[in-house]
Amino acid sequence: RSGHAGAAAYPLHGARETRMMEIIDQIEAIRGRNNKNWMDILRLAFRHAPEEAARIMTGIYAEDQEISRLVRMLGDKQLVD
Repeated sequence: RSGHAGAAAYPLHGARETRMMEIIDQIEAIRGRNNKNWMDILRLAFRHAPEEAARIMTGIYAEDQEISRLVRMLGDKQLVD
């Protein structure tokens, strides 16, 4: 894979780069499986306690927005330059 974010700031070469990309690919595969599990729990929650599930999802959404804000800060060139 090429074009990963931050590639220019932290260049990797050779065997080290290959190993790092293999680890990232493994993480991606695990996250994919875990996302399916997460969605199964979400379906179960909405079937059995939809109002409570909706309140919990609202909280999760708010926290995700905060995470997104922080990630945008990491990508802000003004902070790293």
